[in-house]
Amino acid sequence: MNPLSDEIAVAFYSGKDFAVRLRRLSDLAQFADANAWTSEIVGDARYDEGRYVSLAFTPQGQVALGYHRCKRITSTIEGCDQNDEAVVFARQRSATWSYEVVHQAASGSCGEYASLAISTSGLAYLAFRCTVEQDGAFLYRLFVAQKNVELNEMNMRRLA
Repeated sequence: MNPLSDEIAVAFYSGKDFAVRLRRLSDLAQFADANAWTSEIVGDARYDEGRYVSLAFTPQGQVALGYHRCKRITSTIEGCDQNDEAVVFARQRSATWSYEVVHQAASGSCGEYASLAISTSGLAYLAFRCTVEQDGAFLYRLFVAQKNVELNEMNMRRLA
């Protein structure tokens, strides 16, 4: 729920659209009326992205999302393409969205199980899973990126 407007927002991956679908409701009395909800597609149309989406609000009431990018839309690969896999931070600014690739692994999968939280001071924390190569094997590791939502730099570290 938006802390400034009491608007409800939900985000989920839409396989039909290959993107995040964001739905919002401003009149809580109309919760059960599907027509009262607005619907918007969020993401870079060049990619199949939006899996493992996590939604949070900035202190200014703007929607922010963290999610997994799987592959280019034009890819013929059945699953995700490790050359395109990444974790993305998206933020709504007025009527437009800004997109930032937070991390893209050199090899292996990256960006799964994204979880986003934003503090009241405006620090965004985005946790996600990527594989790392160690001793000839690929191992899953947890990463956390931190960003002040008013600044343009993201700091990232591996937790394990």
